[in-house]
Amino acid sequence: MTTIRPKLVNHINFVPSDYDTSLAHLTDFYGARHLMDVPVTPPDRACLLDLGGVYIELFTPGFAGKLKTFDAGIGCNLGLEFQTDLEDVRAAIAERKYSGIIDYGSVIHVHGDNIHGIALEFFEKPFFGPDRIEAVPPVASPAYWREDHPLGLLGLMGLTVAVSDADAAAADFCSLLAGKCTPGETRPTAGAKAVSVEIADTIVEFLEPVADGPVSDHLKRFGPGVMSNVFRVRNLEQARNFHADRNVATIVGLAADRIAAPPALNQGILFEFVQ
Repeated sequence: MTTIRPKLVNHINFVPSDYDTSLAHLTDFYGARHLMDVPVTPPDRACLLDLGGVYIELFTPGFAGKLKTFDAGIGCNLGLEFQTDLEDVRAAIAERKYSGIIDYGSVIHVHGDNIHGIALEFFEKPFFGPDRIEAVPPVASPAYWREDHPLGLLGLMGLTVAVSDADAAAADFCSLLAGKCTPGETRPTAGAKAVSVEIADTIVEFLEPVADGPVSDHLKRFGPGVMSNVFRVRNLEQARNFHADRNVATIVGLAADRIAAPPALNQGILFEFVQ
């Protein structure tokens, strides 16, 4: 079968339970930069933010409902967009008989129900690098997020995804997206087995519950899909203090070397931080 070979992650996609509240929160609390509103069909809305040198696209539930099955009253980690050759994308999804495809010509959306609850988006142009699309404002310099911002962000490490079978999910993503799989490991803090797949410039961690914990709870409540977005930081204590200074106590992350912001802080969207 045809394999898609992504070059990089253009952006990650969120669906907050309340669009305006989330936009204000991410810009006020985390200092995210609102870059632009993305044209979608009214009354739906979308925009691009820069947080830590990572493009984040916010969607209203109306549009996002075309991309993944979810409860519109609860915040949702929707998925991510890769930059890649779209002819490979069209061939790969046709051969696998995926349904719910939205093909705009230069952008293709693959419904999350096709592949472990992750809504995938593919775009033919990069958001980063010398050939980046000029229509999108650039993110702030790495030095700003690393040195000047109080959270000390270094960019995106990757995503975690709750699934019922981590080995099968990892194999599917390796086949579809030319991923490189690493051996599984146990995550006692999450009550899960983790299998990681390196895809382009990011890591997707598939978490399979082996005991009661946050992963089993997520599957029971929401089904398979993205659990968290993992950001790299200069120092975990700095990240912990950033939240404490804003009267937020961080929690244990989905791995022993991580902390996380409580999901309620970000309308159900889990942010993890790793050094």
